[in-house]
Amino acid sequence: MPFTVDVKGRNTQFFTVFQPIFDLEENKLVAVEALSRVSSEENIESILRQVSLEGNSRKFTLGLLQEIASICKELPGSIEYLSVNIAMEHMCSRYLCDDLEGLRRELFKHDIRLMVELTESQPYPFQQSSEGKTLLRNIKELQQKGGLVAIDDYGKGFNVGEAIVSHLMPDVLKIDREVVQKPNEHKEVWSSVKSLLNGCKIKVVAEGIENVKDIDFVMNEGIRLCQGFYLGRPASL
Repeated sequence: MPFTVDVKGRNTQFFTVFQPIFDLEENKLVAVEALSRVSSEENIESILRQVSLEGNSRKFTLGLLQEIASICKELPGSIEYLSVNIAMEHMCSRYLCDDLEGLRRELFKHDIRLMVELTESQPYPFQQSSEGKTLLRNIKELQQKGGLVAIDDYGKGFNVGEAIVSHLMPDVLKIDREVVQKPNEHKEVWSSVKSLLNGCKIKVVAEGIENVKDIDFVMNEGIRLCQGFYLGRPASL
């Protein structure tokens, strides 16, 4: 069911859609990413930025998690994991793992793992700060409980460079759509991806797949997990 959060002094209703992630080698759906939408024509990204500015990121995420938990039994049987984006201030909160536990357990009943995505739009805290230490603690606890952690939109914003991967030790790296669609303009990023694939036990998902050319390119780069409009647009269950 949709949930509401106060944004700019008015109740804004959010609902959840799911975008598929495919394994091209096995030719099957293996995961979905949960994404929020609003019924109005307003841009969802600007609304979520306002939610963060008003200090309501946790309230928003709790509503999202509860909605997913209520409908996860409807997910396709081939799903191995479900991913959600979590704001950095929430990732650095001591409440994070407790907040995620209900959905993690509900997904576990259906043999689905929870994956948390670290977005590119917000800076990471200094490593030695209390927030930085809490972030690492939360990541390790999630992984110890069987959850997955992903760096989203790698090659964009604050999610650039092998150093951040080495520090956080994520399970999954999601390549930004522009990096996928314009590889000649992002050769350094692709060099980094190749290095990580060769040196780390990490899964890579190519985002922004919009045509056969994109598929051919990423498969030639050794990437089998893909997400994008060509494979499936976000939709309700």
